[in-house]
Amino acid sequence: MTLRRFPQVRAQPLRFLSLAYDRSMVVHYRGYAIRVPEPAAFVLLKLLVIPRRRDLSKIEKDAYTARHLGEYLLEDAGRRAKLLEAFSDLPKGWQRKIRNSAKDHFPRLLDFTS
Repeated sequence: MTLRRFPQVRAQPLRFLSLAYDRSMVVHYRGYAIRVPEPAAFVLLKLLVIPRRRDLSKIEKDAYTARHLGEYLLEDAGRRAKLLEAFSDLPKGWQRKIRNSAKDHFPRLLDFTS
């Protein structure tokens, strides 16, 4: 889609953006209120985008982030419940993509989502 006022700019749909938006929180930093994805949504989003990446360094970075933040979330019953709730609320197709990605990058998640 081309924007009329800026014909040189093409809008590109951002897949999975609803996950980050629907499950967000506001943090305050240096006088600014910043909306960021909840940690559970951030982990799931990383697992969703890994298969779409072409740059190996970005794949490694996303996998590292998903695995380590995900492990932290799984340590506590309350955080684990939020992660599972976020996962369960996703469309079945997204859940399947996350499970497939988790096989290689965060296998422990499979124990909690099956």
